[in-house]
Amino acid sequence: MKEILLIYPGPYGEPDPNYPIPLLYLAKPLIEAGFNVNILDTRIRHYESFDFSGYKVIGISVMTALYKSAQMITERIKASTNKPSLVWGGHHPSLLPEKTLEENPLIDFTISGEGEIPFLQLCRRLIRSEGPYLKDIPGLGFLQDNKIVISGKTDAVELDKTWELPYDLLSINDYSKANERFELYTSMGCPHSCSFCSNSVHARGWRGKSPEVVIDELERIKRLFAPKMISIFDANFFANKDRVRKICQLLIEKNLGLKFYAMGRCDYFAKYEPEFLSLMNRAGFSEIAMGAESGSPDMLEYFNKGFSPEAILRSVDNCVKAGMKPIYSFVIAAPGETKTDLYATLKLYDDILAKGGFVNGIFLFTPYPGSKIVEEISSRFDLSQREDLYTKSLYDIKSIGCHTKEYERICQAISYSAHLFYVHSVRRSWSFSRKLKRDRSMPAVIKNDLIDSVLYTLAKLRWRSRFFRYAFDLRLYWFLRNKTFSTQRI
Repeated sequence: MKEILLIYPGPYGEPDPNYPIPLLYLAKPLIEAGFNVNILDTRIRHYESFDFSGYKVIGISVMTALYKSAQMITERIKASTNKPSLVWGGHHPSLLPEKTLEENPLIDFTISGEGEIPFLQLCRRLIRSEGPYLKDIPGLGFLQDNKIVISGKTDAVELDKTWELPYDLLSINDYSKANERFELYTSMGCPHSCSFCSNSVHARGWRGKSPEVVIDELERIKRLFAPKMISIFDANFFANKDRVRKICQLLIEKNLGLKFYAMGRCDYFAKYEPEFLSLMNRAGFSEIAMGAESGSPDMLEYFNKGFSPEAILRSVDNCVKAGMKPIYSFVIAAPGETKTDLYATLKLYDDILAKGGFVNGIFLFTPYPGSKIVEEISSRFDLSQREDLYTKSLYDIKSIGCHTKEYERICQAISYSAHLFYVHSVRRSWSFSRKLKRDRSMPAVIKNDLIDSVLYTLAKLRWRSRFFRYAFDLRLYWFLRNKTFSTQRI
């Protein structure tokens, strides 16, 4: 029986997808309430071959970067059948519910904030004619008498009740990455306010699952998937140090033998005492990701990071001494950045590597909705018609006029170079069988290794000489990468 379909609108054929965890969070209370739930992950199955008929409610999880894909899927659904109620939830409609409804007349509803409770209530109302009326469902957006109605804020989900996710809704054969790096969320929100971060969705601040529930969830994941690494994708796993300490102690006590990647902050790891870092290492924490963002004190202040370049370097030293791999990322081409700021970032990049740290990318500033920077620049630049700002690659300039074209091209070449270095370091660590699994054929493995070797060498020459003009080789790499790694696009 078809009742509810949940859709993750990712690019079809994406290599190494992981479970669409947000959809499983939505599905859990629906299944407990007796609804029949199916999931369509468009990275695995193309939406054009899917039969949407018969479903009563279809929900799409929409991140800003997948906005265009969600629109195309919505059009396909409404063209093939006009019967289901179509609901958009997730990060983008949470930030811009009115604008989302205005731009997408085919949508019936949006849900802002944490969607588990309101989506369940909406399905009960639409399918069973029970529960709250539409206007009383928190976080719901819809059109009534040609006017957009947005109800009150959603209730906070009790995180300790969300951990037994229905993984059996999906086939493990489609998610081989789950055996390599399994994605996990143990908390929501962040107590900090970086000016480029779309953090208004988490206005309630930070909250996390109890250490005991985290351990229960990890034991279940180990039993089901036996992953080599757990990637904790909390916005800030380390927001509560006492909670982290307890989790580490339980991990050691239970002797789960798991390795962990987690996301934290440079100022935390610059100050953590050796005893605490040693505890983390013994508990299995081996990779720590941090947003360094810039090597310029002025830009760090503009980003409201609350730490200095010196603190970033101390965090490298502390992690390396404790036997953990610190991984950093940077943002360039933000409003107000100068060449002096930019080259300070390049120097810090080199200093991090020299100390034994790792950098996974230098990303071009993207004015995502909800951030303080966007609020600031919206008064100077018209972003209302710039959907392309949210749909390009992270390595494409989203030009809004903050910099000259020459400066943008330099930043793009730097971002490309850093991406090449990251790809090279990752592929170098892979076995041939891992490459074959990723690239899907032996000719593709050989071709990609050749591309990586030749263009990586050219990029290193550019980096050492700080010459980022006329980056034909880097654009050639991106063209070849799209042809060789590539997947059918939505």
